[in-house]
Amino acid sequence: MKIIAVILAKSDSKRLPSKNTLDFCGKPMFIWNTEKCLPIFPDGTYVSSDSDQTLQMAIDAGARTHKRTWRLCGDKPNMKVYQDIIKKVDCEGIVAVQANSPTVSIRNILIGKKLLEWGTSEAITQDRYGKIYGSVWALTRKTIEECTPGDMWERHPDVTYFCDSIDIHTPEDFKKAEAQWKKLKSLPR
Repeated sequence: MKIIAVILAKSDSKRLPSKNTLDFCGKPMFIWNTEKCLPIFPDGTYVSSDSDQTLQMAIDAGARTHKRTWRLCGDKPNMKVYQDIIKKVDCEGIVAVQANSPTVSIRNILIGKKLLEWGTSEAITQDRYGKIYGSVWALTRKTIEECTPGDMWERHPDVTYFCDSIDIHTPEDFKKAEAQWKKLKSLPR
């Protein structure tokens, strides 16, 4: 089954300007998950952005790119971008990894991929309270193709699974994620 990774790294952000390319612990934030995905997805790790600078950073890291048109910029649902990508890339599924969740574990990314390989049509991460979190969202091509604008916000995935990464939207989230990253780095390997 050909599965690709997709990382959305748009240039604008209302609450934390340019968050996806902010320096997070020594690298642009979106590069952390790009580098985690590269060895897991031999069929391609794609970074989607409206920014030529971001796309060049992705290429330099070894990723493939998807240039967003102006119709896919701003506050558009991620599903519209996924639908555009699968029109251009031959694959049976995608594992979307949030650019602004740099502490997501490789394990969580692998779980998303394995669930698709085992026949799940949609799986998404949730927080410890059971709230859908979406740091990793795995979808089959069919699921993406069949999603209509009216049901994008009312998804009912086959599987949800736990992830404790911090999704960064504000300066406070950024500080929490840095503290989490430092704690993870200090654990014995």
